[in-house]
Amino acid sequence: MQRLIILFLFVSLSACSSYNPVYDPKSSVDGGKNYYADMQECEHIIDRNFGFWSSEHKPSLLDQCLKHRNYSVLSIK
Repeated sequence: MQRLIILFLFVSLSACSSYNPVYDPKSSVDGGKNYYADMQECEHIIDRNFGFWSSEHKPSLLDQCLKHRNYSVLSIK
């Protein structure tokens, strides 16, 4: 039973750990050539400035950072 609980917690936490925004390469500057490098830089900036507390707001902060770098990011909000 204890292993089942640990497995459930591991799966539920790993499912929430990544967020990949959807972007439109045709409407982005330069066709999104540096998209993945810019996304990594934005994630680093968010982690450096907010640390552990960024997990709740990371998707919206990442979208905002990429939009300021002239990427066309499709958001739910």
